[in-house]
Amino acid sequence: MKKLLEIARKKADAAEVLIQETVVEPLVFEGKALRYAPAQNMIGVSLRVIKDGKLGFACTTGYGDRESLVDEALAIAKYGNTIDFTFPGGTIEPVDYVVPELQDYTLDDLAGEGRRIVRYMTEHGKGISTLIYMEKILRKVKIINTSGREGEYRRGTYGVRLMCRLPGSKYGVEKETVRVKPFVYPDSLMQELINEYHLAVKPCHVPVGKMPVLCRAQCTWALLYRLMAGVGGNSIVEGVSPLKDRLGEQIFGENLTITDEPHLAQGVLSNPFDDEGVPTENRTIVDRGVLKTFIFDLDSGARSGYGSTGHGYKRSMWTEGIDEVINPRFSNLVMDVGDSTYEDMVAGMERGVVVLDVIGFHSGNITQGEYSMNVGAGFWVKDGKLVGRAMDTMVAGNIYEDFHRVTALGKTQERNMLVSYTPDMLIDGVSVSGKG
Repeated sequence: MKKLLEIARKKADAAEVLIQETVVEPLVFEGKALRYAPAQNMIGVSLRVIKDGKLGFACTTGYGDRESLVDEALAIAKYGNTIDFTFPGGTIEPVDYVVPELQDYTLDDLAGEGRRIVRYMTEHGKGISTLIYMEKILRKVKIINTSGREGEYRRGTYGVRLMCRLPGSKYGVEKETVRVKPFVYPDSLMQELINEYHLAVKPCHVPVGKMPVLCRAQCTWALLYRLMAGVGGNSIVEGVSPLKDRLGEQIFGENLTITDEPHLAQGVLSNPFDDEGVPTENRTIVDRGVLKTFIFDLDSGARSGYGSTGHGYKRSMWTEGIDEVINPRFSNLVMDVGDSTYEDMVAGMERGVVVLDVIGFHSGNITQGEYSMNVGAGFWVKDGKLVGRAMDTMVAGNIYEDFHRVTALGKTQERNMLVSYTPDMLIDGVSVSGKG
């Protein structure tokens, strides 16, 4: 890192080196068959330079040719965006979020837990084709720059994704659980998945109309992604966010409080600094429905006048990686829980839809809060009972309207795809389109 930074220092006005070292140990079971997926040991190097007030970027896997990496970043800077920020200085103490239980967890341990899951599914889910993907991930992030910033941290995760494939399909109903330390996959969760499979093989046609929609915690990310776009610094600077002049105003119902918690003890994406070396801190985004803050990286923070909030991360819509461009993103987004159970919410629906996952979540004007999504896996509810799979069904609306009609929240939080921790959410009066 230091050799690369010294080369860049001689040719550029300022430079920053970010290194991500990632070790992935995956394991796959198809039915009863164990398939060891090859372990991956990856090193990603990102270099950003400032030359004549313009920003350049280059990245590589492995350490590669340092001179070539610097020259590539400088070539990009020649035609890059003019920027008005400097890299932060000062040393940040190293932080290790990896718990001993995860550090010591071996591939044999993974295999043993996988076989236990297979035995349960074989005994209780006879005739169901299953796929189990398990993985242990350890990642070290290090950053240095010409302003004197130095920092590093480690984090790790253990995850299990269990799928029950529908007949004649590679896909089906699934549940993914990711935590910072190994766990025994709950029998109750496997039984819930088996029950969902038996519902999913019973097709139901859903009518058209406005009705309650119960978003399970695993799919609320598709709605919260709209909030991230709305409070993101780029949208604020460009003036395209409907929230740009609404700090301190009521944007959701009073039962919604949402915080971003990069220091969350059990958070999958906890970190002491973002991918630009800016220290992070817990921030309330929405407090009982009231908008409290926006999120900025260095660039959007400088252009807005707010300054960075420590939310500059190398993540896009789908991926996290060294080759991504810095954007304002959440870390561990947390929504406060309510006092309802899933069963009670279903029982209280005269008719409605339960959504497990969606297809085409990017449809609609995301920044404006709009959504129009197909229900990938979900169920039709009638007279308080789950009837079967909601076929050819779409849900549509706008979170800045619909989140005023959240009538119930679950008692517990689950992590989902956006790396947010949310309860189940029951929304009244959602536009539903079906063929029933």
